[in-house]
Amino acid sequence: MGNHPNVLVIPFSFELYTNHPTIKKVRFTDKTFVINLGMTQRTSLHSSQELGLSTFGGVTSAGRTRGGVDSRFALPYQAWSNLPFSATRTVSMKSDLILMAVLFMVPAQLLSQAQRLEQMQSKTILVFTPHPDDDVFGAGGTIALLNRNHNRVYVVVYTNDDKGSYDPEMSSQRLAGIRKSEEEASEGLLGTAKENISWMGYDDGMLEYAPQPKLTEEATAIIRRIRPDVLLTVDPGEWFERWHKTDHRMAAFNTIDAVRAAEFWLYFPNQKLQQELQPYKIPEMYFFYPAPQEANYYVNIDSVAELKFEAAAKQVSQFEPAVNKYRADWEPADLEKAKKEMRQEQPKKDGHYVEAFRYATGFNQF
Repeated sequence: MGNHPNVLVIPFSFELYTNHPTIKKVRFTDKTFVINLGMTQRTSLHSSQELGLSTFGGVTSAGRTRGGVDSRFALPYQAWSNLPFSATRTVSMKSDLILMAVLFMVPAQLLSQAQRLEQMQSKTILVFTPHPDDDVFGAGGTIALLNRNHNRVYVVVYTNDDKGSYDPEMSSQRLAGIRKSEEEASEGLLGTAKENISWMGYDDGMLEYAPQPKLTEEATAIIRRIRPDVLLTVDPGEWFERWHKTDHRMAAFNTIDAVRAAEFWLYFPNQKLQQELQPYKIPEMYFFYPAPQEANYYVNIDSVAELKFEAAAKQVSQFEPAVNKYRADWEPADLEKAKKEMRQEQPKKDGHYVEAFRYATGFNQF
């Protein structure tokens, strides 16, 4: 292989798969060590104990979660302890000392080639959200950063959120219009163009009772038409979403069903035959609202945290007192109280405001 900068000569065979956004596979052959910067869907992991790696903290798979995702996959990538390497097969290596030595031979500059979600530029981002507020509360800071970096952000809202009011004088039709206007103002503050927000139009709380083939077909068509580099949506594996929040549960499951269907043209073949929508495989997915123990990716939103809180505050009808008796604006004291609560509730990691995600690269990881 000559003097290729990503190849080192190693006298044994070994193979690693990772959940790193860019470095997907590290392959050791009989004579070479190859860093593969391409995409791979293989992420199955075995216990680190099988390979005797338990003493080497950050290079083990001890912290992984369901579907081969390592729970230490975190911001920033400055040390090996944050790289989610996990061994899947060995051929002729028994010494964990050799493994550790070899891993540290990887050129340090390769780490800098990984592109963080919040550093992406000129990409297409697709956000599926159950209600016209979950995108902002769950990923508003990340959306703001993506827009700042000149990415194309599209938001798809499953429901019109027309039921969540205690106001006895409120109607569903009126509330749907209010929530639509608030979402457009909120996302607009984050930088998302109004024309990039689309509405599937289902009633609040009723998404689970919609005809599922139709629902999945609609989401599949959106994926095939937009062809995103990155998908953001509610985590389909989080226990609260599974058992307590019907629209969240259905939106999460339906989106993942559509992700899978979009890859294979025989799902909804009329989309190809009649609408010229080609099959499409989404490279990367980031699920917001993850279970804390399963979050494996964190975006530092310090620089846009106040912008996120301001954008969330545009959703006036979602907060008290407007949720009890609607009014279109805030009393200054109520606004400050709401922002104070948002600051307190926003997750932090190492003293920084963050948004937590579960990262995946294929539907087999859900």
